[in-house]
Formats: sequence, structure tokens, C-alpha cells
Amino acid sequence: ELLFGVRQYAWGRGLAQEAARAVIAYAFDTRGIERLVATTDVPNTRAARTLAALGMCEDGLRHHGGVALRCFSLERTGATHR
Repeated sequence: ELLFGVRQYAWGRGLAQEAARAVIAYAFDTRGIERLVATTDVPNTRAARTLAALGMCEDGLRHHGGVALRCFSLERTGATHR
């Protein structure tokens, strides 16, 4: 599970994306994980854009605890993810 929160003064600098790329590379290249999943609240369009920029595909909506979540996933392709 990866949760990122960035203070507003640091928005738009690519910090969350950079950190997430490092985690993705570690998960795939070092740990051998085959598939990663992510969710974000529907109103959080910035997070959804970040997940899409990381190459994650949107898999639809699901509800958890009465909250609608956008679901994303990324499959390991065998290539280095850096």
C-alpha cells in the first residue's frame, strides 16, 4: 500500500510521481511483484492524473465504506520501470 500526501505549496512539482516511480521500480524489479493496484477518491482528480502518468490503467469504480473509489492497476512487463 502506498499513500502519498503532499502539502499544497509543493503541488505540481512531481514529488508524488517521483516517489511512486521509485516504489514501482522496487516492487517490480526487486520484489518481483507482478501487479500493483491503486485507488483514489473520485473527486481527487490530481491523484488520478498522477496514477495515469505512472502508466496505471483505470479499472473502473468500486465502493468501500460508502465511498466511491476509482481503481487503477499496473502489470509488470518484464522491463525495468525506471
